[in-house]
Amino acid sequence: MGALPLALLLAASGLARIRAQGEVRWGGDLQGGSRTCSAIRANPVKLVGFEVDLVRALAPSLGVRERFVHNDWSNLVPSLERGISI
Repeated sequence: MGALPLALLLAASGLARIRAQGEVRWGGDLQGGSRTCSAIRANPVKLVGFEVDLVRALAPSLGVRERFVHNDWSNLVPSLERGISI
């Protein structure tokens, strides 16, 4: 059997890190008005949207909790690169 592709090795190490931390952190911009992740006006603490549904389905299957980290849209990619959101 040949060596694992780099993407699989990175994914495996990322999954191990997430499990070791006990949480999957994910970032979004609540002020952006996107339907993928937004807060409900009547209850700003409650998040809704596609990304919210996705991470809430994924976290239990990984055996970890999920934690939202707010970022301005312009800082999302730099935050991911620094490991703040993930």
